Amino acid sequence: MKPNLIILVSLFFSYSCNCKTEHKTEIIISKENKLNKSIIGSWQLCKAIENNVETSYNVCPTIIFTEDGSGYVKYSEGKRSTFMYLLKKDMIIFSFKSLNDEKMFFANGTEFNFEFHINSEIETLELLQIKSDNKFILSRVINRVKKEN
Repeated sequence: MKPNLIILVSLFFSYSCNCKTEHKTEIIISKENKLNKSIIGSWQLCKAIENNVETSYNVCPTIIFTEDGSGYVKYSEGKRSTFMYLLKKDMIIFSFKSLNDEKMFFANGTEFNFEFHINSEIETLELLQIKSDNKFILSRVINRVKKEN
């Protein structure tokens, strides 16, 4: 009788542990989906800090992130740098189909930690380059629908 009870209790605990693991996985996937959706769209790169020197641009390149994991940087002179991106927790990794696209990219590296900030009507995305102290600050105006009274 005791061996049957031990087996039954063991099965119960293993089942309850599996449920918690599945729930945690769903939460992590949910958070990654929210991050993925929040990065999608058009951003302006108007400020960078490279080698401890802050630069503000008069003409800001536009960076577009699409839902399929691709995007591009559109420069004022009409040139484009196409990229693919992958989000992993608080990290974004860029890759390129061509060497020319990689050379035209706004940064030398491809791996960044990122942080989102919302201040009033402006949303910012800070890309912190992993292998240097460089930081690229992207921003966009938050589109809010005003309710009519």
